[in-house]
Amino acid sequence: MHKMWVHLERIFLDFHQLRCLIIRLFNMGCQPVYYKADAGRYFCREEFIKYFKRRVLKTIQKWKMFERDSKIAIAVSGGKDSMTLLHVLYEIEQKFPSELIIIHLDENIRGYSDVSRDIVRRASKELGLPLLEASYKELFGYSIDEVASIQRKERIYATCTFCGVWRRWGLNYLALKAGADRLATAHCLDDEAQTVILNILRGNFQNLLKMDPRPRKLAENVVPRVKPFREIPEREITLYAHLTGIEYNDVPCPYATEAMRWNI
Repeated sequence: MHKMWVHLERIFLDFHQLRCLIIRLFNMGCQPVYYKADAGRYFCREEFIKYFKRRVLKTIQKWKMFERDSKIAIAVSGGKDSMTLLHVLYEIEQKFPSELIIIHLDENIRGYSDVSRDIVRRASKELGLPLLEASYKELFGYSIDEVASIQRKERIYATCTFCGVWRRWGLNYLALKAGADRLATAHCLDDEAQTVILNILRGNFQNLLKMDPRPRKLAENVVPRVKPFREIPEREITLYAHLTGIEYNDVPCPYATEAMRWNI
């Protein structure tokens, strides 16, 4: 039975390849834009966009990330991953009675955070979604620039260590403030793989057990987190953002190279 389904799937993929070839021959605008090696097929722009959204929806359904009427706080930094997640969830959740709210943390990094903040605000207006913001300076009394300055003198931890801890706390704080029952982040397949490697290198094997993709209530004041992009490679997110014209901050954080993750 399994072999029969594999055979039928192969026929379907071959048919799709033939369809795209015929369309190209008749100059109807279907040009291949992506080759997915593990599927052994090419995608034209239209098919890739459909495939991408279908893959995200499948991941959400597979791990039961949302209820039909969930109130979802989407963590949006302004980078390509989170901006793509925002637009994809906006389209997917149009079919459900769920509620979306954008949450954004400003790290107060000069020449970087203001660009990201403006992009997020424009997206909020464009999509008609509420936006809840806070800054590190407001929440913790320091900007990341100030932390970096102190850290260079004291040499205690990398700047990214402080930022990571503050970001996790700050996003949960905003999600609670929004009354959300889910907190969606844009961690992708690459991020998940890096996290596994980092935990192994650091000997944090217990943390590997916490990577359950299903939403879990870890404590009373902790909003369950979900990662709709956890099975999607970063390159596909980048391509989707490019093909659909999503605006995002393409400048990397100036402190990113200090993180161990950068070298993996």
